[in-house]
Amino acid sequence: MYQVLGKVLLLILSGFLLPQVVFAQATCGERCGVKRLVEFHQQQNKSLQVQDVYKMLYQASFGVEHLLGDTSSVRSYLLDELASMDTANRGETLLEQISTTGEIVRVNLRPFKALKLDPESLVQIMFRSARATTPDTALFQRNWGDFKSLIRYGVLNFPAEGLAELDSLLLSGVIAPVHHSTPYVEANAPAYRVVRCDTFESVFGDRRELNE
Repeated sequence: MYQVLGKVLLLILSGFLLPQVVFAQATCGERCGVKRLVEFHQQQNKSLQVQDVYKMLYQASFGVEHLLGDTSSVRSYLLDELASMDTANRGETLLEQISTTGEIVRVNLRPFKALKLDPESLVQIMFRSARATTPDTALFQRNWGDFKSLIRYGVLNFPAEGLAELDSLLLSGVIAPVHHSTPYVEANAPAYRVVRCDTFESVFGDRRELNE
C-alpha cells in the first residue's frame, strides 16, 4: 500500500497527474507544478542551483516588500541600474514566471529597457504589488517540500551542496531571503524586479507576445 502511495505522490510531483502546461515561454496566469516551474528555469537560466530555486520560491511566497524603502530611493536605484545596463539579447523573456499560480513574475530589465517601457510606471507597480501580496509561509513550505521530494526521487537533478544547509535552517524555523548563487550570477547577470503579473498587465497590457 505504501509503495503505491509513494508512486502516486511521485506522479503528482512530476506533473503527470496535473494538467499539462506548455511552458516554453513564461505567461501570466498559468498554473503549474513545482517540477514544471523549476524545469522551465533550468532551461531559461544557466547554472541554476538549489539556492536559486529557494530564492525563487521565497519571492513567490513572500514578495519583496522587505526590499522596498521609500519611493525615491527605489526609483533612483532602478533608474541608475537601467542607465548603466546594456540591452544585449541574452535570450531573456520580458516576464519570467516564478510562482506555481502564475501570479508572481520577474520583470527582466534588459528587455524592459530595450522595449523603452516607462520606469516610473514600474516603480508604482512594484509598490502596488508589494501591498497586494500576502506572505504565505505554508505555500513556501509546501513548495519547498515538493522540490526536495523531486530531488530525492531523482525527478530533478541538482547538486547536493546547499540543500542540507538550507533545509536545516528551515527545520529550525528560520525562513529568510537569500542571494542568488555565485554560479547563477556569473552565468546570467540577473537584473529584474519582482511584481504581480496582473498589476503589471493593468499598466502595460498583455505583453506575452513579446516573450516569443
